[in-house]
Amino acid sequence: YLFGSPRLERAGVAVKIARRKALALLSYLAATRKLHARDSLATLFWPDYSQSEARVALSRHLSYLNKLLVDEVLVLEGESVALRDGFWLDVTEFVEVLAAHPTVTAGDLPADLSTVQAAIDLYQADFLAGFTLPDCPDFDAWQTFQAESLRQILQAALAKVALAQAAIGDDENAIATARRQLALDPLDEAAHRTLMQLFAQFGQQAAALRQYEQCRQILADELGIAPAAETTELVERIRRGKIRRGVEEWGSRGALRRAQEPEEKGEKRDEEPPLTAEPLEVLEDQIVNRKPEIVNHNLPSQTTPFIGRARELTELTDRLTNSDTRLVTIIGPGGMGKTRLAQQAGWRLLEQDLFQDGVWFLSLAAVDANTFGPVLNPLLNGLAGLFGLRLQGGASPQEQVLAYLKSQQMLLIFDNLEHLLVESEVLSELLRGAPEIKLLATSRERLNLQEEWLFPLEGLALTLDRTPLNPLL
Repeated sequence: YLFGSPRLERAGVAVKIARRKALALLSYLAATRKLHARDSLATLFWPDYSQSEARVALSRHLSYLNKLLVDEVLVLEGESVALRDGFWLDVTEFVEVLAAHPTVTAGDLPADLSTVQAAIDLYQADFLAGFTLPDCPDFDAWQTFQAESLRQILQAALAKVALAQAAIGDDENAIATARRQLALDPLDEAAHRTLMQLFAQFGQQAAALRQYEQCRQILADELGIAPAAETTELVERIRRGKIRRGVEEWGSRGALRRAQEPEEKGEKRDEEPPLTAEPLEVLEDQIVNRKPEIVNHNLPSQTTPFIGRARELTELTDRLTNSDTRLVTIIGPGGMGKTRLAQQAGWRLLEQDLFQDGVWFLSLAAVDANTFGPVLNPLLNGLAGLFGLRLQGGASPQEQVLAYLKSQQMLLIFDNLEHLLVESEVLSELLRGAPEIKLLATSRERLNLQEEWLFPLEGLALTLDRTPLNPLL
C-alpha cells in the first residue's frame, strides 16, 4: 500500500520493514514496475556517498529485503534490480481502473460507477503521505511529482462520479463527492461551481449561494482576485431559479454548461439533448467558449537576486521575441543555472506582455518516462495537468492537448528534458499544431529537433566570448 504511509502485507498479515531506506527502495521498485540499474538506485538513495560506497549500501539493503520478503520477490539480474510481477499495489489498481473508465454516465450505472467508487476509496491519503527521506532530494522530488499526478487523477475521477451521481438523483452522495473534490484544492473554482450547481439542482438554493460566498472569499483572501465570469453567471442563474434537473451525462467541465450559459432577455431556449459529442469535440467547444482567466502564469517567485547573467538574459529574450524562433533550448552541464535563467526570461517576457495567454513553467526533473504507457507522453500529461485538461478516450492525448493550445498565444517552458529526449519529439507536433506558441527548454543535451535554436550556457567566468545562436539544421 502506497496511499498514505507505505506498508506491506503478506496474506493479510502486516510485514514490518524496520529500515526506512529499505521501505523507500521497495516502494520505488513497486511503483515504477521496471528494471533499474544498480548505479542509478545507488545514486538516488545515497547521493552523498561515493559510487562504490553507495553500491555497498544498496547491496546491504537488497540483501535485507530479500531475507525479509523471501520467495524471490526481488529480481536481481546482474546490474539490474526490479520487483517480480504478481504483487498487488493500491496505486496500480487505482490508476488502471480509472483509466479503464474514462467516462461515467447514468447509462453505465450501477456496475461501472461502483467500480470507479471502489478505486477512489483506495485513495486513503496522498501518495507516501508523511514519508520523507531528507538526505535523498531526487527521491523526494520523484515522490512529490507522483503525489501531485495521482491527486489530479483523483480530482478528475471525483468530478465524474459526483456528476454521475447527480444524473441519477443521488443528492447526498453527489454533494459528498463534490465536497471531497473541493477539499483537495479549495482554490479550484471549477469545483466550487460544481457544488453550487449540485446544491441548486437539488433545490438547496441557500446552500448554493453560501458556496458562492465561500468561493468569492477564498479567492479574494488567497489570490486577490474576483470569481471568473463563469462563476458569476452561474450564481445569477441560481438567484433567478434557472437551474434545471434532467442532465443525463456530465463531463468534467461540460457538467455546468447548461447552468452557465447566459439567456437573452425574453428568449426561451429549446430543451437541449443529452451531451453526446465525442470527447475532442466537447473539449474544443469548451475552449472556444471559455472566458478569459486573470492568472496568466505559474512562474515560481524569485526570493534571491538574479546576478551575473544579465547579458545572457537579454540575448535569450531577444531570441525568443524573434519571429523566426519557435523553440530555444538552453544547454549546459548541471549547476550552470539553466532553470533560473529560463524562469527569469519568462518573468521578463511576462512583464513585456508579449504573450497574450501567458508564460507557463513545467518542471520535468522528477518525471520517469517508464511510468507512462505507450500512449500517454509525459510532456502531454504534464501540460494537461498544468491547464486542467481532463484527457478522455475517443481522441489521442496529443489531439486533446492541441485542441487547447491551437488557439493560445503563450510561452511554454520545459525544464530538465535531458532524460526525455525521445518523448521531446512531440514538441515539433505541438509547434505545427499551435502556430502562436513558443517553447523554451532546458537540457544537458540538445533535443535534435529541426525547429531548435541552441543557447549554450557556460560558467560565469567564461561568458566574455559567447557562441552566437544558431538554429539546428
